[in-house]
Parts: sequence; C-alpha cells; structure tokens
Amino acid sequence: MCSAALLADVSDRPVMRVTTFQPVDAWHDLDRHLRELMPDFASQAGLYGVWVGRRGPGYGDDRVVVSMWSSGRAQMAAYTVPEALDRLSQASPAILETRIEVLQLRIREQFPRDRPMRILRIYRGLTREDELELYLSEAQAGVQVDGTREDGPGGVACAVAPEGGFVTASLWADWPSIEKATGGDVKHPLLTRNAARLVAGEPAHFELITALDGQGEEIGAQVEPTDDSTVEART
Repeated sequence: MCSAALLADVSDRPVMRVTTFQPVDAWHDLDRHLRELMPDFASQAGLYGVWVGRRGPGYGDDRVVVSMWSSGRAQMAAYTVPEALDRLSQASPAILETRIEVLQLRIREQFPRDRPMRILRIYRGLTREDELELYLSEAQAGVQVDGTREDGPGGVACAVAPEGGFVTASLWADWPSIEKATGGDVKHPLLTRNAARLVAGEPAHFELITALDGQGEEIGAQVEPTDDSTVEART
C-alpha cells in the first residue's frame, strides 16, 4: 500500500523526497540490504544525497529514507527504496505500507565530521501565517552557526510543505549535540530553535543506518546499527 504527497510545481526545482515504510515481518537482513542498496541508489542522476534511518529492528518499526534531488523530474525518474526491496524479496511483497512525500528543498548543507553520525532527526513544523520565509532565513543562519561547531550536525536539509509547513532532516552524533542545538532534552523533546515562529511542530528520531552523498561517499564515520536501539526511547 502506498500513499504519496507530491507538489506538482517542483519539476524544475530541487526537492526532498521522504519515504517512510514498514517491513511486513521481522526481516532480519532488511537493514543490511538497505546499506547494500544505497551505493546503487546514490548513483542515480540528480541525487544530492540520501540518509536512511530506522525506529527499531523489528516488525512494524518504520524505516525512513530522506533523499535530496536536483529537480522534481530527477526524483520522478528514480526508483524508490521500497520498490528495490520488494524485488529483493522474490516472493510476496516485503513492504507493508509506504508513504512518499516530495517537497521543495530550500536548505541543504553538509559538514565534514570525524565522529560517527548515529541519529537522523526529522522535524515537521508549521509556521505562523506569512512567517515561513522569515523562519527559513533564520534557520539557514542557525545552520551555518551549528556547522562551525565541533558537535554540530553532519548535514541539514529543509523542505517546504503546503500552507506554511516544513520538514527538516538532520544528522547528529549523539543526544547532547541535539539538545545543545535545539534547547530540548529528554524531558522536553519537542523544543526547537526559532519556536516563536511556529504554531505546531514535532520531531521524530531514527537510528541512522547509513548516509551517502551524491558521489556515494559516506557522510561521517558510519556505524552498524544494533538490535538494542536507544533512539526510539527518546522519540
């Protein structure tokens, strides 16, 4: 089952595609297959980068693939990760449900890091009326500051949704780094920077499986996910 949210006017503009899906059962090799698929996925024309995360290792645990493209046309010509996984399963479909969002990409930054990136943070927000552009301008400035810090993000991408909405994806090494940048903590996980311009917002956190740039090179040092994920406990 697949549902999609596609903005029709982004064919010639950079876009971010957020693909969220659930495996049919506890496919123990799923995350290994995801990592093995990524170099080929990253070789597709027009791809800027791809980040892959998971809520947990088992059945019903969402996986998410955030990919950034040079244009809406480029992403439309590219295959999706759930399609590739279904072909790998060789029998019944491997994916229970898929949701695909394609949104206009407004901010895209990558910062070299020596530390492994372990957390993929996805923040969905809604700005006050007519304040989206102000929010994006302030967010861009904040991202540049964070990028200069040793404990800053490995990458940030922000795309706009209809009616003042936005989706921001970012890569982080650990929880203290996120807390320092957003002002939130385990007791107040919904806090984020520039919250005064928002009427609603909520983060979701995923254990990072892999992150590649458009040349297929890994972003930051990578670590193998384990079955004892601590990410979902803080989401």
